[in-house]
Amino acid sequence: MDKVTVPSVTLIVGCGVSSLTLLMLVIIYVSVWRYIRSERSVILINFCLSIISSNALILIGQTQTRNKVVCTLVAAFLHFFFLSSFCWVLTEAWQSYMAVTGRLRSRLVRKR
Repeated sequence: MDKVTVPSVTLIVGCGVSSLTLLMLVIIYVSVWRYIRSERSVILINFCLSIISSNALILIGQTQTRNKVVCTLVAAFLHFFFLSSFCWVLTEAWQSYMAVTGRLRSRLVRKR
């Protein structure tokens, strides 16, 4: 396989659009932070920042395949940011689960 020195256009457009929309979401959340301050907002902002970081690393790291050390570092950080993204999604799911079951449990306790 030939080594690619420039990322493909679809990769640049896809990661660029994704990063731009996520950045807009973070800016909107930060601008109205005093009204929407909650654990779910913090989880969403951290999730967005980890996806933005992984998109930036994908765009930057694709051209860094010639240097073994830099390539290894980019791969390690990509794994870290994708793992952190999955953990933030898990945290959001747990938060949603606890919000639903916590209300049901408190209703059952009140009935008893």
